[in-house]
Amino acid sequence: VNESTGARTYSADSTSYAPDIFADTILDRANGIGKYAKSEGIDWNGLALAKRFCKNNGLGTQLFMDGVIADVTSWRQFWVENAPFSLLEFARVGGRETLIPAVPTSATGVANRQVNISALFTIGNILEGSYKEEFIDYGDSTQDIIATVIYRETETQDVFPRNASVQIKLSDAVENNAIRQTFDASQFVTRREQAILFGKLVCNQRRHIRRGIEFKTFPTDSPISPGAYIYVDIGLQTWDGITSGVIMEGGSLNAPLTDGIANGSYSVLIYKNDQAAQSFAGVTVSNGTAASLANKAGYMFVLGAQSNRKRVFRVTEVQMDEEGEVTVKAIEHACETVGAQLLSKVANFSNSLFTVL
Repeated sequence: VNESTGARTYSADSTSYAPDIFADTILDRANGIGKYAKSEGIDWNGLALAKRFCKNNGLGTQLFMDGVIADVTSWRQFWVENAPFSLLEFARVGGRETLIPAVPTSATGVANRQVNISALFTIGNILEGSYKEEFIDYGDSTQDIIATVIYRETETQDVFPRNASVQIKLSDAVENNAIRQTFDASQFVTRREQAILFGKLVCNQRRHIRRGIEFKTFPTDSPISPGAYIYVDIGLQTWDGITSGVIMEGGSLNAPLTDGIANGSYSVLIYKNDQAAQSFAGVTVSNGTAASLANKAGYMFVLGAQSNRKRVFRVTEVQMDEEGEVTVKAIEHACETVGAQLLSKVANFSNSLFTVL
């Protein structure tokens, strides 16, 4: 893939960049899916950006895909599973397959935390009754992760490569509450720096991604595609730091999934049986007890801090049905505002945030 123009070229030399290998697996009639696919089915401009990202990402190392694809497998499944090792994602843009960077990226391929919003969706342009929001199940999918990434060490004089591993976790992650998980990237990753970047991305995704959404809208003159960042505001009150449990005698808050509730002032929703939910603002919690809720023993509660931020989501899929309605699927993408800039928390790879062993 010509990373400047998006044109395809033929070469006997391997670059070991995932976008080049992606293109070859499509066009190769003997070892790829070339008998069934055409070059028109590839988003070449998307691949060009992905290749610029692999070469010029500014994250401290180029991202290579060093290895041999030896086993017969599902083409799409292969790229869904292995593209993340190069910090890429498999995507379909305008009906054409491609790879896109998994983090905000400039047109030159340099990764940065600055998020550019492509569209705003409200009750005005979301079709009535189509909005769905789903939280990730509590457990392994939401707990902090201690990631062990296996990669392949190679040296010029070595006859046989050997596997090595590196452990990555967020510095403030509580080990007793974190999930240990191993990722075997040894088939294609041969650089420790690349293994660390992948581990950092996984840790950030597990920490900050909590929900996914789906809705329908009408086509516009400025269509969105996978990888775009959007604002979604349907008038819902959003909270940060959500904790749930049961109110006990005297207003003691029993939150079994939390080690402890920090002292402070919170917004609270309470619910019991078939009664309507009640909401309270400015509820003071001290040593795990909310004295003002002492008369609400037996009620279930949800506690958090109100947030006035617009919610940012990253588009994962866009489909148009026969009636011309567009279905958009997206996942939460946590951001923070610094000055006038909207910065991604998922793409924050600062060494000060991680412990690497």
